[in-house]
Amino acid sequence: MREMPVRYYMDNGVPHNISPYVNIMMLLQNSDIVYLNPSARTLNLGSVTLRILPPPPWAGDDQNNASIGIVLEYGEFKALLSGDSEIPELNYFLELGVPDVTLLKAPHHGSRSGVSPA
Repeated sequence: MREMPVRYYMDNGVPHNISPYVNIMMLLQNSDIVYLNPSARTLNLGSVTLRILPPPPWAGDDQNNASIGIVLEYGEFKALLSGDSEIPELNYFLELGVPDVTLLKAPHHGSRSGVSPA
């Protein structure tokens, strides 16, 4: 973030005390970078659209379960990026209206707890 221009920053909204996170938060406080809450929103980046899927309300402090989902769209290409979510979180994202996608980034490192037939 010090090496390249950053205008906006978003994370899952779950604070933690590991040093990289603390350092990022300190950097944000001392900069003009805007922190975006992990709420449902659409971001347009030229011809690319990012639809943000917020973490489910039950996620609590669990970093995996509080993953943000992103539907990336570029023309006919659609991808679902679901962080480290597991099956309940994926089902939540589907309830929010994820379209059929061209690419699914394997959630939760491709483990069985991260993928379902849905």
